[in-house]
Amino acid sequence: SKLFYTLNSDNYGNLIIGTNKGLTILQVNEQGKVINFDAYTGQTGFSGYETHMRSQFQDDHSILIGTIEGLFSINMDVLRNFPQPTPPVITSILHQNEAEQSNSFAFEFFTNNPKIAHLRYTYRIKGYQEEWSDLSSISKIYLNNLPNGNFVLEVRSTYDGKIYSESGTFPFKVILPFWKTRWFIVLLFVLIVVANLIIILKRRTFDGGNFFRSKDILVELNMTPSILLFAFFADIISNYVAPIVDPEIPSQLGTTFTSGFILLSIYLLANNAKRLGNSHLFRPYLILGYCVILLHYISGAFFTNLHPFYIVAMAMIMTMAPYVFDRIRQVIIQSLIILTISCIFAIYLENTLYNKYLFLFMVMIASFLSIFTIYLRYDSLEKLIFISGVVNKGNVQVIAFNEEGTITYVSENINEIIPIQHDDLLNQKISALNNFLPDEGDYRTIDLTRQFYDGQKYLAPMISANGDLQWVEWSCKVFSNNVKIILGQNVSDRMELENTYELLVENAEDLIYQCEVNGNFQFLNNRCYEILEYSKEELEGKSAIDIVQPDYQEMVSNHYRDHFLERKSSSYFEFPIVNKNGHIIWVGQHVTTLFKKGNKKHINGFLALARDITQKREQQQIIEEQRDDITASITYAKRIQMNLLPPNFLFEQQFYQSFILYRPKDIVSGDFYWLKNINGKTVVALADCTGHGVPGAFMTLLGINILNSIVLENGITEPSQILNDLDKKLIQILPDQNGTELYNDGMELTVCTIDNATGALSYACAGSRFLIYENKGFNMYKGDVKHIGDKLPDFRGYVSHSVQLEKDSTVYLFTDGFQDQFGGIKNKKFSFRRLLEIVEANIRLPLSEQQIMIEEEFDSWKKDVEQTDDVT
Repeated sequence: SKLFYTLNSDNYGNLIIGTNKGLTILQVNEQGKVINFDAYTGQTGFSGYETHMRSQFQDDHSILIGTIEGLFSINMDVLRNFPQPTPPVITSILHQNEAEQSNSFAFEFFTNNPKIAHLRYTYRIKGYQEEWSDLSSISKIYLNNLPNGNFVLEVRSTYDGKIYSESGTFPFKVILPFWKTRWFIVLLFVLIVVANLIIILKRRTFDGGNFFRSKDILVELNMTPSILLFAFFADIISNYVAPIVDPEIPSQLGTTFTSGFILLSIYLLANNAKRLGNSHLFRPYLILGYCVILLHYISGAFFTNLHPFYIVAMAMIMTMAPYVFDRIRQVIIQSLIILTISCIFAIYLENTLYNKYLFLFMVMIASFLSIFTIYLRYDSLEKLIFISGVVNKGNVQVIAFNEEGTITYVSENINEIIPIQHDDLLNQKISALNNFLPDEGDYRTIDLTRQFYDGQKYLAPMISANGDLQWVEWSCKVFSNNVKIILGQNVSDRMELENTYELLVENAEDLIYQCEVNGNFQFLNNRCYEILEYSKEELEGKSAIDIVQPDYQEMVSNHYRDHFLERKSSSYFEFPIVNKNGHIIWVGQHVTTLFKKGNKKHINGFLALARDITQKREQQQIIEEQRDDITASITYAKRIQMNLLPPNFLFEQQFYQSFILYRPKDIVSGDFYWLKNINGKTVVALADCTGHGVPGAFMTLLGINILNSIVLENGITEPSQILNDLDKKLIQILPDQNGTELYNDGMELTVCTIDNATGALSYACAGSRFLIYENKGFNMYKGDVKHIGDKLPDFRGYVSHSVQLEKDSTVYLFTDGFQDQFGGIKNKKFSFRRLLEIVEANIRLPLSEQQIMIEEEFDSWKKDVEQTDDVT
């Protein structure tokens, strides 16, 4: 201790120890550990310097230093024993009134005459923040966002973090206008949310029925005025509240009020359009409002140097794009534009408040989310449109009602089962269905509403729009307490069919029976017992093979084994059976496979319908011989008929291109076509006689002969006169002895006369029509509705019409056999519309190739279905 002359500290936190041999400087950290030391010579001014230290050892609180003069021991507890600083002096940088009103405070503090210059401070705010802050050498603090009230700022100082000064205090108070207080801002947000919820509930915009009632499905378009009004308030309030909550956000009242004025103007325009019924303007107004508010926040992000408030607002608004734009391409273009602007911001702006690259990443994510959302949304809308069409146009009627029993949705086809329109039934109670029960009998005692629970099905009699009684099967599905749906279907035909089926089966002249999968009888109708002469007890449960004649049992077994192995739906087989008295009876049996419900692989048994064909088989040989003779005669008649038709080369000589598609239903046809060139005019006729086969063929012979007489012998080429004369002569040829018609024979006929010099076409039609293609389009021509041979009292004769043909005109004459042909997946008629589509699709092809395409389409449609009529 005698070597310690002085002890002090320099301005850098170093300990300076003066000895009789020199000056030693020790660097000590906050925990009192020596981290470095230097020894200086004892010369005045410390001009020279050399290291005198030889060794150093530290043990807990003691440091041993070896020098040229010996070993020195330093007690660190003595070195850390700094004196207590004086309390800090606190001053306010802002004026008190200014700070109270702005809710922003700035304070500065210092310590008078510190023993050591290296001081650190800690503070707390009594009444707001009771915990002391972390130590810091900064002697200024800034306080923001304080609530109303009286507060005291306390500040303490310390040299070493262990010994603190007394607290310096500075009392202050915060007086905010009510519109800047937290409770007002929170209340404002709550009021906005509640107001919007009330509007939505009042307008019931999101009621499930609205999705199906809306014709265009886009329900949000009807909300355009409400959305624009909400956007106006949200934009104004958020830009007003944000600078209050965070004073670092600059207040941009100019751009805020400008965008608010534009949004309010668009809202007024949209509201007026809604009042006038101009809903088609909703989409442009919605897009315009969206662009205004988006540009507002994009400009805000630019002028605030990418403040996070505007960046988050941009991202949130971009996610609304799928609900504003009606095309995916528009959302993609908008996203590309915003990404381009964001890239410009990242290049141009410096020292941004938010990381530029994170800003780009956020914009990119928002763009991808909006594009992905619109893809999902339109996929859902397509499904919703499909479901809406199925519900409103289908055979099932749908009614939805809530837990109060009020009807919220009715499908448009409800008038098919009850005499009321769907709009008239909306908002009524579900009990209104009881009004459509019949008056007679006990029907009025039925209460439909008591039977509606999940999964229930029941029948109810209803009065139809025609006043008829019909049976409706209702089923109920409960989705929630507030969404219950009932589905109704008219099953009157099914019930009548079931009752009729039961009577037919029991009283049928044919043998009807059902067997289980092993071939044992389960059910036989009365006719089976009469023919087989067995009792019910003798047949039920017995094998069906036992009644087959023994010589045929193996053949029958093999046939039906193959039937089941191939999973055939039905088959036909003829074989003999033996009744109880030994009589042999030939039966022709149709078997229908009974599959397990919903499973075409599992067979439960079969249902058979057999007819006694004993006499039929005896007569079959005679019939086959007669059939062969008749067929040979008809085949010869076909040769005669074909020879009467004009040959193809006459058409090739007369026209630039032509084709003839001629397919009789039977061997001979009831259709005929006719062509003659006389006196510089070409007369073409196409006729469809009543019936087909032999009767129709006889009519074609009459028609051809009469046309030859009228045109060739009499030289008549005017279409209307040809039809009038043909009509008179046919009636004259086919009367009875009393002069009144006993026949129902006639023909549909088209006659066209073409002037070879001028290209003018005159035509007359008797219940027929034909097509002309010219000038890149089709025209259909009709004439009189009266058929040749019909008797119409007020008919005054057929009328000719004229058409000027172009050079490249194509004329299609056709009978109704093609469009009346059954086929396709649903075995429906081909229809004239499909025929026209085929011709339109192949109109550019030469006529010879068109014929190939039309024949292929006909064969593809008909497939194995029997030809319905003659086709020409």
